[in-house]
Amino acid sequence: MEANPNVISYFENVFPMLGQTQATSSTAADEAGPSSSTWLDEPGPSSSTWVDEAGPSSSTRLDETHERPEVEEGELRRSKRQRVEKSFGLDFMSYMVEGEPNTYREAQLELISAVEKLHVLSSKDLGKLIRDAKNGIIKYTVNGSFFEINVENLGRPLVQHIMIDTVSLLKPDDQHFKYLLCGLKLLHTLCDIASHHSTLARVFVEDMNVQHEMLNSIFRIIHVLSQLGEKINGLSQMVLYSALLSNSMYLLKALISSEWKDIADVLLAHPEVGDFAIAAVTAIRVSINHLRAKPTTQRVNSRMQPNDEVYCLFHLCESSVQFIQSLCMQMLFRERLVENKELCEGGAVFSLVQNTLRLSQHDDTTLASVVDRLKAKVLSIMLLLCQAESSSFVNMASRTPQSKGFAHSAVLKVIEVLDMMCNGDFKSQTRGLLHLNAMQVAEIFSGASRFKTFVVCNLTKLLTRVLSRPQREFLSSWCSDDRKPAEEEIVVDFNPTSAAGHVLGLTSEFKVQHSTWSNFQAPQTPFTVQRSSLLVKVIANLTRYDPDLSEEDNARFLNEFLECLQTESSKLPGGAAERTDAARKNLTSLLVRAESMTHFCLHAEDVNFLRWFINQLEKARTAQESASHRVMEVHNNIQCPSPTPQSPSSKEYDTTGNHEEGPSVTLRTKKRKRSRRIDLGDISGDRNIEPFNSVIDVEELRNVRSEETQQKEQEKNHNEL
Repeated sequence: MEANPNVISYFENVFPMLGQTQATSSTAADEAGPSSSTWLDEPGPSSSTWVDEAGPSSSTRLDETHERPEVEEGELRRSKRQRVEKSFGLDFMSYMVEGEPNTYREAQLELISAVEKLHVLSSKDLGKLIRDAKNGIIKYTVNGSFFEINVENLGRPLVQHIMIDTVSLLKPDDQHFKYLLCGLKLLHTLCDIASHHSTLARVFVEDMNVQHEMLNSIFRIIHVLSQLGEKINGLSQMVLYSALLSNSMYLLKALISSEWKDIADVLLAHPEVGDFAIAAVTAIRVSINHLRAKPTTQRVNSRMQPNDEVYCLFHLCESSVQFIQSLCMQMLFRERLVENKELCEGGAVFSLVQNTLRLSQHDDTTLASVVDRLKAKVLSIMLLLCQAESSSFVNMASRTPQSKGFAHSAVLKVIEVLDMMCNGDFKSQTRGLLHLNAMQVAEIFSGASRFKTFVVCNLTKLLTRVLSRPQREFLSSWCSDDRKPAEEEIVVDFNPTSAAGHVLGLTSEFKVQHSTWSNFQAPQTPFTVQRSSLLVKVIANLTRYDPDLSEEDNARFLNEFLECLQTESSKLPGGAAERTDAARKNLTSLLVRAESMTHFCLHAEDVNFLRWFINQLEKARTAQESASHRVMEVHNNIQCPSPTPQSPSSKEYDTTGNHEEGPSVTLRTKKRKRSRRIDLGDISGDRNIEPFNSVIDVEELRNVRSEETQQKEQEKNHNEL
């Protein structure tokens, strides 16, 4: 078979080291004399005898400065000088194929031709060529060019060429990326048809060494991509980069199994699974960052729609995120990830969440849906890690100031997403899951001692706006009787060969199929029920007494809420009085709603904390009203200025107690709390009953305790039955 000049030129570009070693090998061969050429290229009786007598040391070479000893005709003598190893280049390495030696260059040229010509074939067409091969030789003509290759070379030699040789020389340019993508597409096709062909089955199915070698190579590809990510330039190159990342990940699925549990088990058995997860998350974050770049928003056609590359890039990123999410759904895999310090303490996961939530919305409906799904999936990954039992993901994230800073940034972006969605359309089904996932993240971090104060400072303002909405609007959004189930998570049925073919220009359309996780999920709870229960849980967490926090921090949520209720309500239509009254009515409606969900969606403890929160607001309002009245009475009786300088407007108090100045709620709560705690004795030790250690009547406290005792006894009897 004659070598194609174009193939040789391309090969020299892909493997530039051959150009450097070629001159060295040619010079060395000339100095060695005709006998060396005869020994390598035209083996004869004399060369075979020389090899047999030389033994294992024949692989070494004489130094160029050593003179060749004179050898009489028909007699071979071994030099007495110590042999010095010398390499004459890769062309002096030989490969045995069908009993005939091929040089390294010839073997690589044959494999390069195989990648270039066979990657365009579908699984059906390539399988037909292998079945029709005579004497194990595939003969194929494409574009008038004849090509043939031994089927055996499509096994281990091709795997080593693509996964080792090509990756070791990978550079961040279109030529190297395209060639590696061609090779990965061909490997996907070979894995797909391996079970139907005995020759391929011996390599891709039965040979454990080849599978282990491919697994290591996939890890290496993802690691190299994570390092090359910052050097990517341009949208087209980023599409190639994302295609390489997703094809490398899903090659694990083609190689191991279609079941995610089997894939997770194999990865967990590998000693470098932690490095693989870090590299994968880092590479995905690089792709996500490029989605925020200007080229993705500037590449539009005459109809102001994104071009095909933009669509392709978004779908490739979603497939990569979905791969990690599917692995995290396996309990043992996420347990291992939580133990990885760099992923948790190093902020890799939080950085991925933060960068993804920064993606802006697109006017194009398709891209807008992809963006919402991306945000929902990365939040799902973080929620799955929070479910780990061996180690607490939240506690791991708060061990160092740096990791806590990463967590704060991610939680702050989650709160911003909630703020944006609470001001938008709740009925959008593409955003329903994103909204629920964001609220679950807020609920988890609001219940963590080390993040509670941060959540209070950043979430209270949003809660105040939500709870002070007009009552009709609040009821329709948070207390609706709509039984429509929550949105199911959409799964992308990613086809690696189809995606690679589209990126390489083999197909004109990139069709993305979708399905759901419905076979993994229990019957869906209505969306409004889930959202209302999460709102109650967040309020309960922020209200609950935490022994690890100070008295001031435990009372912070109540005081922050009262302050925001005065400042924020005054900015909204209707004024402070109307909005404060609406907040009181909305909280009462939410309490009624929560009581109806106690047996299937909420714990009785959460409902009790919501009830106590409402009572504290009423008591604070009553205390403010009575204090304002006392100040007015003293002022009227004495007919002199108030002891503390106040503006004229501060003398006028409305019935809701909305005034800018006056007795501090925090100070009054503290003073009365301390005196009353002494009287309560052992009862005050139950911190679950006294959320902020605020003012409660002893009789009321005892009634609450008796009610809780009765509820627990009823639940115990019900469980026994």
